[in-house]
Amino acid sequence: MGLISPRFFECMGSGTLVFCESSNLYRNIFPDDTYVSFNPDLSDFTEKFMFYLDDDEERNKIINKAYDFVSKNHTWELRIKDLLSLIKKDLKNV
Repeated sequence: MGLISPRFFECMGSGTLVFCESSNLYRNIFPDDTYVSFNPDLSDFTEKFMFYLDDDEERNKIINKAYDFVSKNHTWELRIKDLLSLIKKDLKNV
């Protein structure tokens, strides 16, 4: 459907490492260094999962970048401001 669940943003904002299937959908929203992608057929999922489970430094790099990205660009406060701005713009055109 081309939608990204709010849980991706919420997980990033709560300091969770996000795994998602390789897709332009995610690449168009999130920088590549803010999540871990895996092949749609799951052929590399276990390898990537185990790598990030074992490597605290690499896992935390991604977690911290994701947290910073979401905190600066995708908070509920920013969503509300954008929505109110669109509503005000539409009201001026009525």
